[in-house]
Amino acid sequence: KLYEGIDLENETVGLITYMRTDSVRVSPIFVNEAYSSAISRLEALYKECTSGEEKGVVQFFIALTYSDQDMTDEAIAAYERSVGIYPRHSTAWSNLGLLYRQKGDSEKSIECIETALDYDRENAFAWNNLAQAYLSAGKWDQVLAPALRALELKNNFYQAETALTVAYFALDEHEKSKQTDGVTPCHTVWMVHIYFFFN
Repeated sequence: KLYEGIDLENETVGLITYMRTDSVRVSPIFVNEAYSSAISRLEALYKECTSGEEKGVVQFFIALTYSDQDMTDEAIAAYERSVGIYPRHSTAWSNLGLLYRQKGDSEKSIECIETALDYDRENAFAWNNLAQAYLSAGKWDQVLAPALRALELKNNFYQAETALTVAYFALDEHEKSKQTDGVTPCHTVWMVHIYFFFN
């Protein structure tokens, strides 16, 4: 069907002329059009929503779509709208905190993620994001509790293991850094060196 063409806006368009089986990349033009279409459809859906929860969830998906396109400022604005409309959405708060961390605002990141945990103490991803935010801020001792909690909730959470290992190493607790479950000693040394090289 991709060779023959697909109907797009009243015309048939062939999307590929040669198929490679070793790649999943799609033309950026097609991807950008798909995201624009997704945003348009979500905005139309938003207008049909009747409850605050529905509106907040649609804004959450708009934010995810912007995040997928690396449109961080637009994603932050959509997450802010989402939690403004439906403040109990723990994942929206956690994702918002993650974006603030990516922008270098550790304090705002921590504040958002703590709000996520106020609404859902069982959100393993929020605990991990909090550990990562403390890690980015260089608050090594504060990394431990959220990283451990993330691992209690999701025992194979390698990002939390990495945060824990780096924090133990930074706190001169080298033996504990070597004992993190699921992380080999070779992997531990590699993680710590990479982390401190880039930060």
